[in-house]
Amino acid sequence: MRPRYLLFVAMCAFVSGCVGLARYDDNTYKSITALKGEVKVFMDDCGTKGASGDKAATSLDGFRVKLSQSYEYEAGKSSNSETISQMKTLSSLFNEAYDRYSKNKIAGDLCVEKASTEPANVSSGCLSKGYCSGKSKVMETAFDIAISTEALKNK
Repeated sequence: MRPRYLLFVAMCAFVSGCVGLARYDDNTYKSITALKGEVKVFMDDCGTKGASGDKAATSLDGFRVKLSQSYEYEAGKSSNSETISQMKTLSSLFNEAYDRYSKNKIAGDLCVEKASTEPANVSSGCLSKGYCSGKSKVMETAFDIAISTEALKNK
């Protein structure tokens, strides 16, 4: 009777230790680190010059699309709530930056908020150097957490 009991306990311990844990995914790790690099280059440039025009809007929109794709990939895996949560955080940060971009405009040498009567328009938007410098630090931290989350998973 005792050997069966020990076998049962060992099997329960094995199953409870393995079920529900997401596995490390090299594709996820590469995707997040590559996007972090792209965003860093954009935000560093934005922090020195600000961001405006179609090129900046296209970059911001491209980051949002890549994050959406990453989120959908992560959501398709089971027991992956930690990485999904990090993708939601990153998406939220980009959506906020994109919304801010569309609600701002260039006025002389400054990037200012449009009047409430002016429609949000990405093609005439901008982000200030100060905003980009601050947002860059927040995004870098969010990316680092997402990367660490994936790196700490069982391999």
